[in-house]
Amino acid sequence: MKIYSFKARCSILCLALVLMSFGIALITQAGLGTSQISGVPYVLSLLLPGTFGEWTWLINVLFVAAEWLIMKRPWYPELFSQLLVAAVFSFFIDLGMYLIRGIQPQCYSSRAALLFFGCFLLSLGIDGELRASLSMTPGEGLVQAISMYTGILFDRVKIGFDCCLVLAALSLSWFGLGRLEGIREGTLAAALITGPMIRVIHKI
Repeated sequence: MKIYSFKARCSILCLALVLMSFGIALITQAGLGTSQISGVPYVLSLLLPGTFGEWTWLINVLFVAAEWLIMKRPWYPELFSQLLVAAVFSFFIDLGMYLIRGIQPQCYSSRAALLFFGCFLLSLGIDGELRASLSMTPGEGLVQAISMYTGILFDRVKIGFDCCLVLAALSLSWFGLGRLEGIREGTLAAALITGPMIRVIHKI
């Protein structure tokens, strides 16, 4: 691959991570629940010291460690790239949450609109990540490792993985905070509309 092409792909990946991070920040700020994979770090940021982004980083480190254990291989470059992607992703989540902290929609329609726009940015970022084809987020990497180890199709593992994360976030929220935070109807909406959005964006 030519150097200029590699640089272009790196630029696309960085832009994609920014869009994904700000998309998650907007979804969360809408107050209707965050994305399914961000539920656990978000609830932990409410329960314990540490920001949303910092907990996202720590959870992603655990994902990478689990992927390494499942694959039963020496430490390989893809894991380093996933850690780097997770670090950039987590930093921009905190930056996004800081920059939009003043956006606090009150009526439900405004919250739904903000959620929809956040899903659009998230979908745009995911499409860019796929187009760059350089690395993936640790969550996707772990799903891929489980799929390869068990022989179960990737999409089925992904559904089960997301369900486990949602249940974990619900448990942490209910038993830790005494109320539901981070997992609401917006979580389900984000899960349902993000996939179709990615397909539309990819075609365009």
